[in-house]
Amino acid sequence: MIIEFGKKGIRKLILAIVLVAMLICVTAISGFGAREVRRGVVTTSEGFSLNIRSDAGTSNAAIGKVYSGDIVTIVGEKNAPDGVLWYLIEHGTITGYVTSQYIQILPDETTAPPDNTTAPDDTTTAPDGTTTAPDGTTTAPDGTTTAPDGTTTAPDGTTTAPDGTTTAPDDTTTGPDDTTGGGGGQEIPEPIDFEAYLTEQGFPESYKPALRELHALYPNWIFKAQHVEFDFYEAVQKENEEKRSLVWVHSISSWKSTEGDAYDWASNTWKGFDGANWVMASKEIIAHYMDPRNFLGVNSVFQFLEQSYDGNIQNIDGVKKIIAGTFMENDVIDSDGSTLNYATAIFNAGKEYQVNPYVLAAMIVQEQGTGGTSGLISGTYPGYAGYYNYFNIGAYADGNMNAVQRGLWYAKGGNTGGTSNLRPWTSRLKAINGGAYYYAEGYTNAGQNTLYLKRFNIQGEKPFTHQYMTNIQGAASEAGELAQGYSPELRTAALSFYIPVYKNMPENAVERPTGDGSPNMKLSSLSVTGWELTPDFDPETLEYMLVLPASSNSIVIKGTAMDATANVEGLGEVILNGDNCVFEIKVTAGNGSVRIYKLTVAKEDSDNYGNVSFTERYKFVNTLIYGIAPNTTVGELRKNLMEQGSIKVRNKDGFYKLDVETVSSLDTICVLTTKDVPYGEYQAVVLGEINGDGNVTVTDLIKVRNLILDSSNVTEVELKSADIDGNGSMDVIDLIKIRNHILGTGKIS
Repeated sequence: MIIEFGKKGIRKLILAIVLVAMLICVTAISGFGAREVRRGVVTTSEGFSLNIRSDAGTSNAAIGKVYSGDIVTIVGEKNAPDGVLWYLIEHGTITGYVTSQYIQILPDETTAPPDNTTAPDDTTTAPDGTTTAPDGTTTAPDGTTTAPDGTTTAPDGTTTAPDGTTTAPDDTTTGPDDTTGGGGGQEIPEPIDFEAYLTEQGFPESYKPALRELHALYPNWIFKAQHVEFDFYEAVQKENEEKRSLVWVHSISSWKSTEGDAYDWASNTWKGFDGANWVMASKEIIAHYMDPRNFLGVNSVFQFLEQSYDGNIQNIDGVKKIIAGTFMENDVIDSDGSTLNYATAIFNAGKEYQVNPYVLAAMIVQEQGTGGTSGLISGTYPGYAGYYNYFNIGAYADGNMNAVQRGLWYAKGGNTGGTSNLRPWTSRLKAINGGAYYYAEGYTNAGQNTLYLKRFNIQGEKPFTHQYMTNIQGAASEAGELAQGYSPELRTAALSFYIPVYKNMPENAVERPTGDGSPNMKLSSLSVTGWELTPDFDPETLEYMLVLPASSNSIVIKGTAMDATANVEGLGEVILNGDNCVFEIKVTAGNGSVRIYKLTVAKEDSDNYGNVSFTERYKFVNTLIYGIAPNTTVGELRKNLMEQGSIKVRNKDGFYKLDVETVSSLDTICVLTTKDVPYGEYQAVVLGEINGDGNVTVTDLIKVRNLILDSSNVTEVELKSADIDGNGSMDVIDLIKIRNHILGTGKIS
């Protein structure tokens, strides 16, 4: 059959072909080239990272990291060989895979819908099922219609005018100023100028970027500035002074304090303040965790969540999410034989005592861990069988009791059988209810109604006291647990966050310290050979004085660091250039911290000091005088050593020798000026006499022989004593000379 086309028909055919081709291309692109882009938040515990890997699965190379609260872009997904789902993410300049177990998809993060389809009668249908009639009226999938003037009609017949007035089927109306929702009676604010609201609340500029992002994600959330009467660093100092902020003993060194008795400099160890495993936190890490700006992420912000019970938002399912994967996930038989469901028990306790049950659940996970193996909740701890303490109330080492014993002692009622807070806690359920009651009465009802205020009590008549926990990370860690209870649906409610704002805050958020290594930059000793420092050395004293004879040309500075890993600069022989010299001894600790000790050396006026000069009979090396013949007396040494001045000789026990006594190796030669002013101290080295007993004997001969055979550990004194011929080394010739001296066939001189 032959079909003929006019020009108009040909154009229509060509157009149809082009449209079909375009449709095929669109279909191909849709099926093979488009990506489903979503956004998610990292939900690891605060302070923990999540590896980005080159492919799905932990066996692949790590190519980067993301941290708790980071927002990532999800561009694909893939199952690892073990079946676990991994997301392909983009974060900064890195694209790679992360396990889906620690990524929470953010609400309303879907790909853009395709173009609407149009029915023959010009009614269009969007991908979500919403239809639009030719007159502009839209009908949602649930049956709700919206007229062109904005009036909506629900399936039950209730209409809502553009001004917010609603009319029910029975003709009752409600004005727009009476609309409430979510948040247990909290009023959802009318659309506001969010920037103006932040300024009105008094949030500094440094708070605003994070709050803007939270507001964009959750527009119903309410952020209230809690203005604090203290300067920020004043508050940090007061918190530090309370000595109740602790970190784990194996934390990096910059997290641990070296103030006061927190650190033992001599042994390079930290003191335990709650058992051996919890030590004092440094001011730097306290400042980081007290700075609210560090915790304005989608999960970390929950440490500022107002903690009242709200049945419209909180439910048992939320509790279950928090305790999932912990020892509380499954039912347990209680001490009275009943079955205890943890989620139900915790939710009911929160409802009974008007505390957010999600907070209670997060607190138990924080205190007991995921395994729940502590003796505080075993019910079988020796001496306290049948008692439980889920919130670790009163659980700290005290006197003869360790933390577990004292916590169970409290649960029992103490020494007097106390019944406050529903004690004694003789069942798991009683311990959960009693802990909830304790927390409600002591904290939320006392103004400490956020996790932050529970940890850092900056309000009330006695600020910086009555703090629930000592772990500096406690509020941040619990916030991560608490956030797990809030599903994307629950996060759409009008949640209230009370965020502290201190006076005179630093311009930027205080960064978490990262330095590690020993902090010990102290000396355990400092001396100048032959002289005494003024004042006497003390590790905490940084400046010293020394007055020397006018003829002094150099000194030898000696020092030892308390910690072997520290580096000490400025030791050894130094030249005295001028009448007054200042020398610095710099100690650099393993963590990079530095301490500088200063030594000021002044020379005496020669007219008041007297003179000193030596003969050329003996040799000097640093503080050694060697070449002294055996059996030389103190008097002979003075005569042969000094041209001007005098000497005293002190033995190794500290007693001065008489002129008729012989000089031994290891004796100290004290040199005096012509006016009997001390000049310096030197060590005597007697030829052939190695062990310092004053005599050249077979013992010395054997020792020299052994040193010749193995000279790896020879000392300077031993070398100079054994070098009889003065050639700078020990050899067989020296050994023969010592033997001949002992036999009387030769003489060392």
